[in-house]
Amino acid sequence: MNKNIIKILIVGAGNIGSRHLEGAVKNKNQLSLVIFDKSEKALDLSKKNISNKNYGNKLTNLIFTTEAPKDINFDICLMCTTADNRANITIDLLNKCHFKKIVFEKVLFQKNIDFQKISNILKKKIY
Repeated sequence: MNKNIIKILIVGAGNIGSRHLEGAVKNKNQLSLVIFDKSEKALDLSKKNISNKNYGNKLTNLIFTTEAPKDINFDICLMCTTADNRANITIDLLNKCHFKKIVFEKVLFQKNIDFQKISNILKKKIY
C-alpha cells in the first residue's frame, strides 16, 4: 500500500459519523477509510449519504464493516459513538489496532473512572 495514503477509522456511522464521512470523501488526499458500526442500518445510512458525492480523490478506498478492525495502523480515529459505550469500544479498538491520533466526539465519557482508564491506556498505546 502507498505510504502517502491517509488511513482513517470512523467509529459510528450515525448522524455525526456520516457527516465526517461526507467531508472525508471530498478530501484531495488519497484516503483509506474504514467505517465501523455494529448497526447495518447505520452503515446503510452512511453509504446512502455519500452515494452521489464527488470524491476529492478517485483513489480513495472505503470499507464499511460491522466487525471491529484488527492489526491496522491508522493515522486518525474519529470516535462518533454515544458516550455510554465509548469507553468499552475504545479499549477494544486500542487492543486491536494502533492510532496516531484519536478524536472523541461529544461528551467524552459518562463516568470519571472511564476517563481515567482510557487516559492510562492512551498514554501507553498512542504512538
